[in-house]
Amino acid sequence: MLYEVGLFLGLFCIALVSTLFFELVVAVPFSMGMRGLGAIALVNLLMNPLYSFAFLAVIYTFGLGGEPFSIFDWRWLVGLTTVVLEIVVVVAEWRLLVWATHGTAGSSRKLLAFSVLANVVSASAPFAIVWVVYSL
Repeated sequence: MLYEVGLFLGLFCIALVSTLFFELVVAVPFSMGMRGLGAIALVNLLMNPLYSFAFLAVIYTFGLGGEPFSIFDWRWLVGLTTVVLEIVVVVAEWRLLVWATHGTAGSSRKLLAFSVLANVVSASAPFAIVWVVYSL
């Protein structure tokens, strides 16, 4: 049990750090300024744990593939959960960034474009890294 908790916390920290890294890298071309970068970091510190726990709650509630209580094939469940949660996160991050920056980091439309691009990059980059590593 203790091993699983440690493994979960380690993976959680890796997900949080990688999300912060990729989203801050994407923020550079958007010229967000220091207030915008700070807001991005704080919003991600709030949203990433919520995303992770919501993801785990859905997966464990509906069961993992092969379990007797599994309702859905696990691949569809993971994919659908990821897409739905990413949409929720994009909208929530966008609204929080608009509120937190008070227009100093750009227009609402610019912040929406940033939120979409940053979440696509931060969600897909780990898969790309794993694919490259296993392709070697």
